[in-house]
Amino acid sequence: MSPLSALGFFLAIPAFLLITRGKPGKSTTTAATSLSLIVLILSGLNILGYLYGAPLFYGSTLIPVALTTAISFLFLSLGLLMTAGPSCWPISLFVGPSMKARLMRAFIPASILIVLIQGFLSSVTGPWLHPALSAALAAVVACLIVLIIISLITNNLGAEIDAASRRRRRFASPKPNYEPCSPPCTTCAGDRPRGSLSQDCSHQS
Repeated sequence: MSPLSALGFFLAIPAFLLITRGKPGKSTTTAATSLSLIVLILSGLNILGYLYGAPLFYGSTLIPVALTTAISFLFLSLGLLMTAGPSCWPISLFVGPSMKARLMRAFIPASILIVLIQGFLSSVTGPWLHPALSAALAAVVACLIVLIIISLITNNLGAEIDAASRRRRRFASPKPNYEPCSPPCTTCAGDRPRGSLSQDCSHQS
């Protein structure tokens, strides 16, 4: 067994026990999610190593983690994080309608995607493209991704702000003011618009 696989089990088992026991408190759940997050990072590093053709510990005296094992630990850590619930760290950073949560949901995956694309372009275009051009191409792709995300966020926020402004103007619009008839009239329910010329209701003339 690879030392990283043993470390993954050593971290995942306590996290599972902490989450599934009775009614775990906030500190217990935070500890469990922290352990699950470490397992997630380790499995992600192993998967990236296979994607770039350089697995961890490959060629050394230590046994590398198999790709299927790394993928299994990835889904195991994600399951533990989901089991902990949306109110626990770090899941709470991405859940909810707040501006912070929305920006985290948009920019954290985008940052990971930019790094992956940059590494992929460097590994693919390295043999036949100049390193400066490869870096420039990666920078252009990163800028395009950021611009697309920013445009989507601004469009959604702009639509929500416009809808809120329309609702505020609709509720703040002045309503017709009424004053009682003098003397009260049963036909017109006792009220008539303010500013009429006659103080007496026409039904009583």
